[in-house]
Amino acid sequence: MERAGITAFQALGLRDYARVDFRLARDGKVYLLEANPNPYLYSTSEYIKGARASGRTYAQTILEIVELARARYAERPARSQGQSGWLQAGAAVATPGVNYP
Repeated sequence: MERAGITAFQALGLRDYARVDFRLARDGKVYLLEANPNPYLYSTSEYIKGARASGRTYAQTILEIVELARARYAERPARSQGQSGWLQAGAAVATPGVNYP
């Protein structure tokens, strides 16, 4: 099932994190139900329950998501000064003291 989830994640071009839902039919067949590229991240959500089942704490999970995004955006060309955007503001809030282009 893990391999099927990774395959779906990659085939859909998802990044950083997503929740991939499967359903098991009575005949034993596994069906991909949906892929949610932005699942809820509150501490009792299904995504976080899955992360905990894999040995991650809530804080580790959130930090991993932030670090994946930071690494991806660090590879992008610098933005010109005066240009604003949700990413620039959101990233600064997520990691105080880090300067983003």
